[in-house]
Amino acid sequence: MKKGIEHWIECGKGDYIELRNNLYYIPLNSPILPKGNEHKFKAFIESLKKRFDYIFVDGTPLIDINTEFSNMADFIIIPTFLDGVTSMSINDMMKKFGTSKVKAIIPNRAAPISSTEVKYYDSLKNVLKKTNILLTCPLKQSAIIGKLIDQGKTIYDSKSKKVDFIKREIEKVLEVII
Repeated sequence: MKKGIEHWIECGKGDYIELRNNLYYIPLNSPILPKGNEHKFKAFIESLKKRFDYIFVDGTPLIDINTEFSNMADFIIIPTFLDGVTSMSINDMMKKFGTSKVKAIIPNRAAPISSTEVKYYDSLKNVLKKTNILLTCPLKQSAIIGKLIDQGKTIYDSKSKKVDFIKREIEKVLEVII
C-alpha cells in the first residue's frame, strides 16, 4: 500500500484497509514525518478524531514519528519486553509524557517467565505502585497469535481457550482507557 499515513498528512487522503466492519488500518511507510508537516500531522489526527471514537496507533518507540503520535495522544499504552533496555525506555516515556498520560504497560512475548523477566517485572510493579498505571500480567509468546495475525484476525475472532487469558488482560487495558 503506497498511500499510507504520510500521504494522508500531505494530501488529506490516502489508502486504508477495512479489517472488519468499523475497524480500519492505515499503514505507516516511513519512520519520519517530512519536515515542516507537523501542522498537517495535527490536522490529520484532528480529522480522524472527528470521524472515529477511538484511534489506536501501534508503533515502536524507536522511530521519530512516535513522538508526534504520543504528543497528540490522549493516552499511551506501552507494550514491552521484560529486559533492561525496554525498562529504561519505559522510564524515559513516563518522564517525557507523564504518568497521567501512560495508562497501561503490557509485558509481552514472555517465554515461560525467566528469573530475569521476573526481576524486571517486579521492578516495574514497584515503580508503578505510586501511579494509576495498569501493569498487566506478562503475556506469553504464542504461536496462535502469529497465526491469527497472518489470517488478518484478532484474538476476539478466536474461540481457542489459549487466548482467553490474553483477552482478559486486554479487557483490563480497555477498561482504563474507555
